[in-house]
Amino acid sequence: MHRLFRLILTLVCFAVTAGAQTTPPVPSVGSGAPTPQIAYDFQLNFYRGIFQSLVSLPPLGDVRTLGSTGLVQEFQDAKKTAGVKLALVLPNKASSGYGNDIFQILGDVYGYYATVGPTTAGYPTMDSQSCPGVATCSYDIFTNNYALFVFSAGNPNGNNFSVSGNYFTKWTALGGISGQLGLVYDAPTSVTSPAGTTAGKQPFNGGVIYSITSGTNSGQTFAVLGSVNTLYQSVGGPVGQLGLPTSDQTQLS
Repeated sequence: MHRLFRLILTLVCFAVTAGAQTTPPVPSVGSGAPTPQIAYDFQLNFYRGIFQSLVSLPPLGDVRTLGSTGLVQEFQDAKKTAGVKLALVLPNKASSGYGNDIFQILGDVYGYYATVGPTTAGYPTMDSQSCPGVATCSYDIFTNNYALFVFSAGNPNGNNFSVSGNYFTKWTALGGISGQLGLVYDAPTSVTSPAGTTAGKQPFNGGVIYSITSGTNSGQTFAVLGSVNTLYQSVGGPVGQLGLPTSDQTQLS
């Protein structure tokens, strides 16, 4: 009887031990980071501002690799909405150690960023922001000269738009989101002038950027802005009698 009791006790202890060994630990903020300093940085930035009130705990997983140099930790939103994730992103794990090198990426922008990826867009250069004067729009700027905009409502052309390449360069030169062009309004499209010159065009709230792809000005990028753009579009824009622009606007005094 004693031998049978010891055998049963041994089997029970083995089962409990085996069960404990196979139960994965619950992720916490910063868990899985490659160094204690990076884990601490994730914790600092989780509690920076109102981010902690926008998400629910525990995190969806440990800190993991993002692209070739970055790290990310994902969270559900506070309401645990299906498919909605927010994230803390460290662009370069080799640079961590200052507490201000991890960015808060909000759900709408992070959802779009996840479809574009760090290879294409690069890594965030700031926290996600609301678009100035437009409550239904948010955006972020990324290291590969890339901007992502998300409209939850109010844009008849769609929800997700990017600004990149020549368009990003011109947009930035004109002040970016706070400049003359302001918010992106649609995706780039191709256009051919009556003279046969080709270009890409991308509209913004304050005008249109044209990236010329053939002819004398091939490789150059021009912007038509404000009231000049309004008049230009009223006579057919690039497919009208004026054709494509051949320079940027000049302010005459």
